[in-house]
Amino acid sequence: MQIVIAQNAGFCYGVRAAVEKAFAAAQNGPCWTLGSLIHNREVLERLEAAGVRTAQSADEIPGGTVIIRSHGVSPDVLEALSARGLNVIDATCPNVARVHRLVREYSETGGTVIIAGQREHPEVVATAGWCRGRAIVVGSAEEARQIEKIPAALVVAQTTLTQGNWEQIIEALRAEILDLRVENTICAATAKRQSEAEALSRRA
Repeated sequence: MQIVIAQNAGFCYGVRAAVEKAFAAAQNGPCWTLGSLIHNREVLERLEAAGVRTAQSADEIPGGTVIIRSHGVSPDVLEALSARGLNVIDATCPNVARVHRLVREYSETGGTVIIAGQREHPEVVATAGWCRGRAIVVGSAEEARQIEKIPAALVVAQTTLTQGNWEQIIEALRAEILDLRVENTICAATAKRQSEAEALSRRA
């Protein structure tokens, strides 16, 4: 049997940094992550063995250190963690943090923000939380076409959105919104992995 490994297989740098921060924090006492740090059972088991626990909300964390995973969280969640006196280590991926800055700055002017992505995805939920005004989430071109007419908007992408879905959504939005500011925030590491997965699927 021949085994083919993608050139970019493995963690992206944002997830790798979050995992490394979690292992380092666990050496100094009780440590929690807000939500599952990674979608990898073996790594989660190693983290748990090292003393890293997972909580779904600030109320579940009795004390100690909490790590914000690479998806990031909204300002409201950060305030809730601070109010509980927790030591917060922010491992939000720099690419995701950039999206947060974009939507915050644009929405502060009163503009509408459109997020292309999965409505319930933790990254999208966090990004919407950084908007100071109206935020609309669309997961497909069909949903984009259903948006009511608005004069102007900023559109950003969930960093793990597929390029094909993004392009279809943008095409649909351009037909509905005259002044559309487009920021393609799909992570380059994600795009490479998606492209390689597609290529490997033709061979294996």
